[in-house]
Amino acid sequence: RGLRRLEVSLDEHRPLVSRKVKTAPQPDGQLAENEWPAEPQRVLAPVHNRQNRGAPNRRLIDPSNWNPQLYLQHDAEHLYLALRLPNKVDRRGQAYEWRKRTSGQDTSVWSDDSYEVFLSDADRQTVLHLGVSASGATYDARYQENPGDEEAREDRSWNAEWTASATADKKAFVTEIAVPWTVLEK
Repeated sequence: RGLRRLEVSLDEHRPLVSRKVKTAPQPDGQLAENEWPAEPQRVLAPVHNRQNRGAPNRRLIDPSNWNPQLYLQHDAEHLYLALRLPNKVDRRGQAYEWRKRTSGQDTSVWSDDSYEVFLSDADRQTVLHLGVSASGATYDARYQENPGDEEAREDRSWNAEWTASATADKKAFVTEIAVPWTVLEK
């Protein structure tokens, strides 16, 4: 089973400002030197993983001390996010085996090792939920508060034109995401 879900909440951190780029990164699951800075903009708090039961080498590796690295950029057309989680090697010298069982779009990416990103408007009336699994499967949904409704409902039928790619190997689990500004403006 392994590391099945990564939740990143930046509410407790200082604001994260995206860098403007002249050349857009290609979302291919690789952090190319000419597309992304050498250092992440933020190294996030350790992954707190309560779902590590069943990982092939769970007794030999403690994924709870993994620190995801976050990169954020933009150009005139897109917001770009990259997340990188360096892999760990157990005491036998074997790399953690990423869970990669899901495929396709609008699938339960959280069943695999995955990243989920929640982007909201300033009033938090609308929240976009984007997810990418280690296999490259994707998920998108929109939460929208309606006046008189006690809680927002997730609209899983909502689909947006965004691009994501993932690579999960012995070195790291890397995801690159490109979200057009038009998706964020709707």
